[in-house]
Amino acid sequence: MSTDRARNPCAQTDWLARFGFPLLLLEAFVDPTRFVGTIYRAANWQYVGDTRGYRRTREGYYSNTRQTPKRVFVQTLQRWNAHYGALDESLAIDGKTM
Repeated sequence: MSTDRARNPCAQTDWLARFGFPLLLLEAFVDPTRFVGTIYRAANWQYVGDTRGYRRTREGYYSNTRQTPKRVFVQTLQRWNAHYGALDESLAIDGKTM
């Protein structure tokens, strides 16, 4: 999902209708052997660290072979009130608070 589509209120509404909870953040994995992540930094994504280099297999398990660790960037889409463990009620989707 591109960042433009995810920030679109329609995409947020579609996600909420399908999964029953709001889309809170996006994550992106960047292979540092090929890219630096400049586009994510320029778009104000936060670098949160590197993976260990393991990957998931089709069966849903992790592979035993370690590969290149990826850089992880996140972009928040909703404000989260960590104290109360809930979405900030001042936020709205299509004019409706959640």
